[in-house]
Amino acid sequence: MESLLVLFLILLYILTNNPLFYYCSSVIVFNTIVNINPFLRFDGYWILSDITNTYNLRAKANEQLYNFISLKDVKINAHKGFLIVYGLLCNLFLLWFLYYVSRYMFLDLFKFPTNVYYYVKNWFWQSENNITFWQISLPLAFYFIVFSQLKSLSKNIKLKLKKE
Repeated sequence: MESLLVLFLILLYILTNNPLFYYCSSVIVFNTIVNINPFLRFDGYWILSDITNTYNLRAKANEQLYNFISLKDVKINAHKGFLIVYGLLCNLFLLWFLYYVSRYMFLDLFKFPTNVYYYVKNWFWQSENNITFWQISLPLAFYFIVFSQLKSLSKNIKLKLKKE
């Protein structure tokens, strides 16, 4: 459906030369690309999880990767190999994203609360907005990933301490 909508919007852009149709189609295409990303829990992740018939794909991939790196389980079949490669790629993707945002959007990470305030304020009052969508969404994703990873790490530490 999104593809048909994009084609319709592009056709309207060609006929009317109104940039709004072009921007709307671009947003839909970008949203589709983000949704098929298998490294975040969007549609691509769930599709890959269903195709491989692996419940809790990310956790199992990280577990297999850890067991392989720590030499606890070196016997590899096709499914374990897939999980190891997926776990490695998923963690590399997250590290790349954290590096990218912290390197190229360093100031926006610190200005995040202020940027959100002005973005929402200017949006509601329909005044000119100097803050872009990316100055809000990428730091938000950055903080979400950092806090979820810290939460997961804390949970794992508590489990290990409980076992000992």
